[in-house]
Amino acid sequence: MKRGEAGAKALRQAGEERVKRNKRILKKALDKYKGEKIPFVKSEFSEECGLSIATLNRSPYREMIREYLDEEKALLSPGGKQEVAALIKSNRELKEELKIISEKYNRLKKEMNYSKYLY
Repeated sequence: MKRGEAGAKALRQAGEERVKRNKRILKKALDKYKGEKIPFVKSEFSEECGLSIATLNRSPYREMIREYLDEEKALLSPGGKQEVAALIKSNRELKEELKIISEKYNRLKKEMNYSKYLY
């Protein structure tokens, strides 16, 4: 293996491990906030879990916090808000699934046109 490839692989692994560690820390802190019903304030939460606000605003962590906040709104407000939060979550999942299916459809359509062109 070339030196550059080995270094790139080691960097990628270190990054993945850091993301896993941060996700565990974040989940633990969110569970604590949920269990003790502590209101979510990002600056205080950042100090609590030991992750910077910039890190909390990045991709895997931002989605975890958004999901927690949707659940928190549902728990703190009466009148069927839990059902609405569940529907919002389901809607997001369905949109993602639709995006994947449409990408597959477009790819297959291109393959069909290409195969017609060949024959």
